[in-house]
Amino acid sequence: MKGNLQHRFGKAFAGEKLLGRGYFARTAGRIDLDRARNYLSSQIPHHGYRGQWTKPLKFGNANFQSFEHYCTILNYHLVFATQSRVPIFDEVIGPKLFEYIVAIGNKHQFAVDRISLLPDHMHMIIEGVPNLSVEEYALTIINNTHYWMTKTYADVLKETGAWDVWQPSYYAGTVGEFTTAQVGKFLNG
Repeated sequence: MKGNLQHRFGKAFAGEKLLGRGYFARTAGRIDLDRARNYLSSQIPHHGYRGQWTKPLKFGNANFQSFEHYCTILNYHLVFATQSRVPIFDEVIGPKLFEYIVAIGNKHQFAVDRISLLPDHMHMIIEGVPNLSVEEYALTIINNTHYWMTKTYADVLKETGAWDVWQPSYYAGTVGEFTTAQVGKFLNG
C-alpha cells in the first residue's frame, strides 16, 4: 500500500517523498487479547474435564516475549481439531507436545503465548511476524506436529485410527490489545 501511494505521489509531485520507510502493524479482533487468553484458560472445564490430570493440558509461556525487532504486534488465536474429532491427547502427551510446538515457533518465527489442549482439539495464541501469513503458521504447526506424533506416538495413532492427527481445516482469528470495534471508533473519532 505504501509503495503504491508513494509511486502515485511521486509522479504527481516530481519525485517528492510522501511516506517514511517504517510502519507499525497490530492485530485487532472481535475480542481483545485478554479475553482470548481467558477463553483458552476456560476451555478444559468448559468441555467437562476436571481433576488433577487436566493441569498438564494447559501451557502458559513464562518466557513469552514479543518480537522486539519488529514494528508489529500480530497475535492469532488458532484452533486445530483432531482427525474425525477422535480423542488422542492426554496429560502424558500434552507437556511434550507443548515443548515441541515452542521449538517449532523458535524455528519458524512465531512465539507461543499459551496453549489449551483437549483430547480432541487444541487452542493456541501465537504472535507472528509480518512476512509470514497465518496460513503458513497453521500449516507449519499441523505438518510438524503430525510428523512428531507419527514419530513419537505411532501406537496412539494406531489405536485411535487418527493417522492424519489433524483435520485439514482450522480456525484462525486475529486478537490484539484492542478490539476491531475500538479501533474503528478511534479512526472515526
